[in-house]
Amino acid sequence: MAIVTIGIPVYNEGDYLSETINSALTQTLSDIEIIISDNASTDLSFEIASDYSKMDPRVRVIRQEENIGPLNNFRYVLDETKTPYFVWLGGHDLFEKDYLEKAVNCLKSEQGTVMAYPRHAIFVDNNNDYLSGEACSNINTIGLERPLKRVKHIAKNLRKCTNIHGVFRTEELRQLPFENVIGSDNLMLAIAGVFGHIRDIDTVGIRRREMRTEDSSEKLKRWDEMGVFTKEEEENPYKKLVDLHLWHIKNSKEIRTIDNLLNFYFLRKALYKRYLSR
Repeated sequence: MAIVTIGIPVYNEGDYLSETINSALTQTLSDIEIIISDNASTDLSFEIASDYSKMDPRVRVIRQEENIGPLNNFRYVLDETKTPYFVWLGGHDLFEKDYLEKAVNCLKSEQGTVMAYPRHAIFVDNNNDYLSGEACSNINTIGLERPLKRVKHIAKNLRKCTNIHGVFRTEELRQLPFENVIGSDNLMLAIAGVFGHIRDIDTVGIRRREMRTEDSSEKLKRWDEMGVFTKEEEENPYKKLVDLHLWHIKNSKEIRTIDNLLNFYFLRKALYKRYLSR
């Protein structure tokens, strides 16, 4: 019986999808389910994924009748999950063979940990040639017992968001916000600190393919086209991200009033410095 689901949201990943699925199927942890949601691709992504589902019963493929957007597609594979652990894998990325086994063993041994992520990642280009190896953002919260201190630490230290490909406890992940906002993955990871610890594990874990080479203005243009922020928010589109951090904290039933009184001011200060001083 599967204990962890690998959710692969896909849109036009035909050039890389076979390699991605193979990296999931060849994990040293074999008790897996792979859910692939094809977001109305116009290439052969659905056909490739369907071929794998015919060869291996651990692979399940769903095709969206129309494009539901990337955020909804990420949420869809989670909604289809029935296993206690869950991880996202990009349709052009690869997992190292022992990553899931190490991460699940960590979560099994540490009940207060809600997500385990790899300490290191490798970045490759479209031809699978090595670009760089680097540490993932240090959002390890072990030793920080107050939820707001964990949220502050995560928000302060999160940079390139490879950490979103950590292995989550499914029950806690379902309670995290999925907001159509710049930095939705940053928000999700920060609020995860409300529910427990985030743990780094000493492994490479994931091989990510650099698909875009955008500067900040090009990113903002793409986000604008996706409707992530309104014209009124264009002057500082990150303000909505900060406001959502604070809203979710204020409305969290998991945080005691005393924690809010002691740490909310310092969290808000850290968030403003992190996002609004750009």
